[in-house]
Amino acid sequence: MLRTIVKGGFFAAALMATVTSVSAQEMIYGAYLSPKHGVMANVIPNAFAEISEGAGAQKWRVAPGGQVLSARNTLEGVGNGLADAGFVIPVYTRAQLAANSVLFDYFGSGSDVIAGTGATLEVLFKHCPACLKEYDDANTILLAATNAAPNHLMCGPEVRTAADVVGKKVRALGPGASMVRILGGTPVSMSPPEGAQAIQRGTIDCVLGPVSWLESAGYLDVVNYIIDQPVGFSKAHGIFVMGKDSFARLSPEQQSALKGQMPQISAEALINANLGKAQEAIAAAKAKGIQFVPADDAFIAAIAEFVSQEAGLAAKSAEKVGFSGSAAILAKYEELYPKWEALAKEINGDPAKFAAALAEHVYND
Repeated sequence: MLRTIVKGGFFAAALMATVTSVSAQEMIYGAYLSPKHGVMANVIPNAFAEISEGAGAQKWRVAPGGQVLSARNTLEGVGNGLADAGFVIPVYTRAQLAANSVLFDYFGSGSDVIAGTGATLEVLFKHCPACLKEYDDANTILLAATNAAPNHLMCGPEVRTAADVVGKKVRALGPGASMVRILGGTPVSMSPPEGAQAIQRGTIDCVLGPVSWLESAGYLDVVNYIIDQPVGFSKAHGIFVMGKDSFARLSPEQQSALKGQMPQISAEALINANLGKAQEAIAAAKAKGIQFVPADDAFIAAIAEFVSQEAGLAAKSAEKVGFSGSAAILAKYEELYPKWEALAKEINGDPAKFAAALAEHVYND
């Protein structure tokens, strides 16, 4: 009897030691984003600081700049445990994230980014089981998503009109690539930092992306002209995708604490890191002498032409990788957009109010 008690005590102690080591283990959040990007410098570290103490305490380390995960291998790397969580852009793994890429591939009819983000997230988490299943099939969990700030055409060589884009090589992805083709340019797929290096080398001429990249991805020193006209915004960025095995290692209290940070992560990523940093980058660009050129009529007409085609283009892209449900996803987005447009007026650019709205309408399971 004594031997049994001692043996039981030994295994109880061993189990306790295992639980303690798991709870004290440092977890890794990896992304291709620059350390200067607001998501990596502020949003994610601030969330981890909030859960570094208390009942759900956990330790996390941020690994930016592709130290652990590149833009293209994040989904696989998180699923395989190379990192515990990361930032997934659906279009880089379109075959695995076909349903999610439908939203990424769609600019939509509205221009309010906060409204568009709220509608996107409500579609993802409430009305697109295929979207969540795709992450599940990759041995991951989508915990938070966000959208990017509006795109602008930013160029090294002189580009002032739509005609100047003809023949230019432009770093662009998803719907941006379709837009570049309509303008007569050639879209090139590469990560934001790779694009800055490519403009510097003369390999490409322009980039279609958020102006915040001027500072966060190094375009401030290689761009000389910016067409001062927003060109949609990309959607459904998996800002916090976690490996299922890593999530399972957390205690229920830790899981709850982590999930509790998701509305704030989504809201701050958009308003502080994306929209806020865009305004700072514009000021820096103007101070540096980068020229902001008004869009000519042909450029505006090209945008309108793209908008008229984009639902069909998104469907074709999805069908190429075997997904045929794009129409329902886009219809739900357009249905929800007016609701979030009204909420966006109440939110009025306040990340705390946006987080509260997301907690109520999206992260409320």
